[in-house]
Amino acid sequence: MVKVVLLLLLLSMVNGCGSRRVAVPRCEASQLRVSQGRTAVGLGNRLEEVVFTNVGTKPCLLRGYPTITAETPAGRRVVHVMRGGTYFGRLVPAVLQPGEHGFLDFGTANHTDCPVRPFVIARYTNLVFTLPQGGRVRGKNVSITENCSMSISTLGRPEPPA
Repeated sequence: MVKVVLLLLLLSMVNGCGSRRVAVPRCEASQLRVSQGRTAVGLGNRLEEVVFTNVGTKPCLLRGYPTITAETPAGRRVVHVMRGGTYFGRLVPAVLQPGEHGFLDFGTANHTDCPVRPFVIARYTNLVFTLPQGGRVRGKNVSITENCSMSISTLGRPEPPA
């Protein structure tokens, strides 16, 4: 009996299933505030970052692909983006402590990569992010510009170096 208990204890420590591993619920819309993040450019690519801040009192898990709606000069519409990340690196799921930030990266090409198409396809304002598990977070002062094409990362933080 003692050997079985010791074996189970050892296995739980090796597999990371000990008391340090605690399930953290996904971030709810009421826990998050959205703001404009940084922009960057590189080799014909443009990054537009959106920052998600945990304004709640408990940690939460930020992950997945949101659905995005926004205003354009032609009216409100769903922003159709290609999933799978951007030229600027991968974001991975992240536990946000109260006050901490996570991100959503938008990647778009510049006019040198799409000379046949118009330079600016759309300017999106007043973005609304519907979280993967439901609930909406409004980014009233957040805007993005689509040139040629657009892709997004998942919600999260930059992947740590290997």
